[in-house]
Amino acid sequence: MQDDIHTEQIRANEDNYAHLVTIIEASQGILSILIASCNDRNFRDSVIRRYEAELASTISGYLVQLNYEEPSLLSALKQLVEANPELQQGKAAVLTVTGTEDLLTVALGEDTIQTEVERFFGYLQWTREALRQFPYPIVLWVTPTILEQMSFAAPDFWSWRSGVFRFVAKEVAKGVVTPTIQTNDLYLIDSEIIETLPLDELLLSANQIKQEQGEQSPALAILYDRLGQAYRSYVKNRQVEHLQQEIDLGIEYFQKAIALQILLEDKPNLANTLNRLGNFYQELGRYERAISLYNQSLAIAREIGAQQTEAASLSNLGKAYQFFGNKASNLETAIAVYQDALQIYTREAFRVDWARIQNNLAVAYTNRIRGDKAQNLEAAIAFCFNALQVYTREAFRVNWARIQNNLAIVYQNRIRGEKLQNLEEAIAFCFNALQVYTNEVFPVDWARIQNNLANAYSERIRGKKAQNLEDAIAFCFNVLQVYTREALPVNWARTQNNLANVYSKRIRGDKADNLEDAIACYFNALEVYTREALPVDWAMTQDNLGVAYSKRIRGNKAQNLEDAIACYFNALEVLTREAFPVDWAMTHNNLATVYSKRIRGNKADNLEDAIACCSNALEVLTREAFPVDWAITQNNLANAYLYRIRGDKADNLEDAIVYYFNTLQIYTREAFRVEWARTQNNLAIAYSERIRGDKADNLEDAIACYSKALEVLTHEAFPADWAITQNNLRLIQRDKAKLKKKITEV
Repeated sequence: MQDDIHTEQIRANEDNYAHLVTIIEASQGILSILIASCNDRNFRDSVIRRYEAELASTISGYLVQLNYEEPSLLSALKQLVEANPELQQGKAAVLTVTGTEDLLTVALGEDTIQTEVERFFGYLQWTREALRQFPYPIVLWVTPTILEQMSFAAPDFWSWRSGVFRFVAKEVAKGVVTPTIQTNDLYLIDSEIIETLPLDELLLSANQIKQEQGEQSPALAILYDRLGQAYRSYVKNRQVEHLQQEIDLGIEYFQKAIALQILLEDKPNLANTLNRLGNFYQELGRYERAISLYNQSLAIAREIGAQQTEAASLSNLGKAYQFFGNKASNLETAIAVYQDALQIYTREAFRVDWARIQNNLAVAYTNRIRGDKAQNLEAAIAFCFNALQVYTREAFRVNWARIQNNLAIVYQNRIRGEKLQNLEEAIAFCFNALQVYTNEVFPVDWARIQNNLANAYSERIRGKKAQNLEDAIAFCFNVLQVYTREALPVNWARTQNNLANVYSKRIRGDKADNLEDAIACYFNALEVYTREALPVDWAMTQDNLGVAYSKRIRGNKAQNLEDAIACYFNALEVLTREAFPVDWAMTHNNLATVYSKRIRGNKADNLEDAIACCSNALEVLTREAFPVDWAITQNNLANAYLYRIRGDKADNLEDAIVYYFNTLQIYTREAFRVEWARTQNNLAIAYSERIRGDKADNLEDAIACYSKALEVLTHEAFPADWAITQNNLRLIQRDKAKLKKKITEV
């Protein structure tokens, strides 16, 4: 019977979808209001992506979200058209509007008498005529509850509808909740511990109090708040069968508590409930809504002088800003509000809260974009060690383990200090964390640490490089025991990406096979990392895939390089300089490498493109902020100038030599012995080709550079590099002999 119901739902969804697409296609050039409802946000988004993709060849899709502070359909559409001037030229398009799911049903603020939902209906009713300026099909997505109310709350707008389309998700995806305890595998520590409250008992108590004390009892407000917490707990711990339904109920009860607290003028509890509802929205990944609620809680706390609530609101704001909007500016905001919270959460008065903020500041500084990167990481380390003064293993073993993990990640990325020692520290911190995070008790956290160990071992300098990479692969496969595609698809995809990175560098096994394995893993990741659902992860994987194609042995070499270039340009569609300056620069650096080796196209043009890409990269990758990446770019510039066709050949070779010496300022033998040796090899080539200076001296310099390279590039450790360098050295020695003979004859 249940299967029959599901089959009927699927059929109804398909019928509604087909009807919706037909009307969109038939409504080009005219205003057509299409009202769609869905009981699940993820399913709704999948429907939007589906019709936008299906219509893309003839009709462009545009998406805009309502601003809950001014929930006006008209304003949202005006904003969309202003941001996309081509819409003013009559371009074939479908305009999709979302955001009603975040509208509150309680009136917040002393000067507000209408709820956001009521204001939304009011705007629909009274701005209907102004919608004539948009000659497009407009798909307005609403919740089932709002759809039920629309016909009588906004009857004039309702009368203009061209169709109503009801979509019902057969099964709500388990992954709809976005946990906020970690970012990039760094742990943020929550300000509250969510306990699983007895839902049935709370519901029974609420009904009894309503009957005995009435609808305006202060005790009822407390119970509504606790019911919201109970549903939030069930959702966060995945203890529910119908996830979206429980999410809606949790939000509904929090809003009931808020409405009653406003009526009773219970400002202390109102501030706390606003904070808790904000936390629920944050856990759902709806950060803008959460920030709005935290700000309202903060205003009330400051008004009534509730300092602990003020500090809690500031702490919550800091956490939300780490995930929301423009990363560069919002991380600065997060750091600022954390510092404000520390004015109240002093170590003397609130030592545990103080330690929690120290850890969260460490996460913010680790991810920080502005300021000096090296200094940011040093600050992160200091904040972690501050937190460990309170979060000892004996008193707070879980939080102690979290900070060990965070320290591991910071040390792995650390710029100051010796790279070799930093990686050993990172590995040690990971093993510290595993003393608490065992596979049996904390499988997900155990997997996360295994992932961090895989990253550290893939870069490890101490020990045999080949064995370190084998260990990294083993750690990745440990991770995949827990991060399955079915249970944790995003984490599974990330591990596939990491595994691909290791296969790209693997020494053992057949090199061609390893690169094919890497490419296969990247494509596995892209099954989950779609541009629509996870654009940043999609872009990062495109960048990694570009690197793999640029190194690929199998297939047509020319085509592999074209595929690499295509992947890099895919990545740059998302990794813009404004939003992701460092990643933008790194991708330009990768493009430079491929353009230098490109087979198709004009060789001279390709080398000019390589130089231009390096110049772009150096706008961000300065020596002070990113010394290693600066050195990589200097090396790429040197390679491009070494083979440059345009310009004066002698000048180009002088420039190449200068850039190689720049590279060697960072690539010292002590810190980067392999990179140092390979740069010596390249510098030798430049000296052997050099036009200026004494030819005999240039050949001596070339021989000296090759000899230095062979001190590291031994036959045992690097047989391929050794063979190439030996051959180059033999050729130079032959040229030296010929030159000496010629001079003698003269």
